[in-house]
Amino acid sequence: MICEEDPPRPSTRFITVANAAAIAAKRTSFPAQLARQLRDELDWIVLKALEKSPSRRYESPLDFAHDIRNYLDDVPVSARPPSRVYVLKKWVRRNRALFGAACAVTLALTLGVAGVFVQWRRAEAARAQAEHDEAAAILATGEAEASAAAARRGVLSRDERFMAGAVNGSLIVVDLEKRTATITGELGKRGGVLAVADHSISGDGQWIATTGFGPRARIFRLDDPRVEVAKLSGGRQCDTCVAFNPRGDRLYVGNEDGTVGVWNAATWTECPELRWTAQQSTVSAIAISNDGALIATAGDSTLKLWRAEPAPGDPRHELLAFKTKSPDNWIHFARDENGRDRALLYSVPNRTIEILEAK
Repeated sequence: MICEEDPPRPSTRFITVANAAAIAAKRTSFPAQLARQLRDELDWIVLKALEKSPSRRYESPLDFAHDIRNYLDDVPVSARPPSRVYVLKKWVRRNRALFGAACAVTLALTLGVAGVFVQWRRAEAARAQAEHDEAAAILATGEAEASAAAARRGVLSRDERFMAGAVNGSLIVVDLEKRTATITGELGKRGGVLAVADHSISGDGQWIATTGFGPRARIFRLDDPRVEVAKLSGGRQCDTCVAFNPRGDRLYVGNEDGTVGVWNAATWTECPELRWTAQQSTVSAIAISNDGALIATAGDSTLKLWRAEPAPGDPRHELLAFKTKSPDNWIHFARDENGRDRALLYSVPNRTIEILEAK
């Protein structure tokens, strides 16, 4: 019988036990609640210990005890199939203080930028009313868009070691492995408002690209963001957003004129033949798919999808375009635990995130 039938999961078996309520009561719990505690990791540990094939069981009682200790210490257990989400969840449980500090930093950055933005808006409104200057009103609108972009959440490197964000024109990089944080000096200033509009970390973890109220995108070392590597040159209007491709060898830069430029990350020189007009006005966001095949751009209340590498000689054309509720959008390609693209996420200020799932 043991060799022919698979044993039930402990969490499932417990519910059917006649005295389940009494067992749960001794632990100041309820049967359903206690079954949830048994589910997942404890289920996997017991089932591995009861595997019919010796090669799939624990090699020794010591290995069995070691996996139980891993469970008690919030370390990933060997019996459970690994996944990024599972490993991240266990890391958060073991490092609650660090994770809480990182959340506190992110919240402080957001609140700080929001406070600057609110104060600036009040000052601009008073000045516009006093001067009745249409040019000042146009400038105020442009600065409002940039300040809203600066309030975007931080970014995480692909190896999940570094987290970066920006506040008051300075860049902050947190090394989650060394548990240190580095803050740069002022990066950009325009019209009395400090901000970094967008930032992106290269796939190889070497560089971080930023845009601000200054006219050009700037490149810094990720391990020491106080070291500036390059300031992209060109006779364009202000750069507004940046995104590295997954390989880290190309940087895509959106501009106020609606175009997207492509830069060689080895030499920080532009590939002018690859620049294209993506939006009718300012490009407010760029995202690259995890396989590097697709590019999403946003602006002028429109979100568009493009091929990252069109065939030689073929003009670049949009694969998909649809209207959004705001010209300022946050867009991101979501991947599954195997790194494959599963959905495109986008959101506009003060709205919930919407999901476009890949079919």
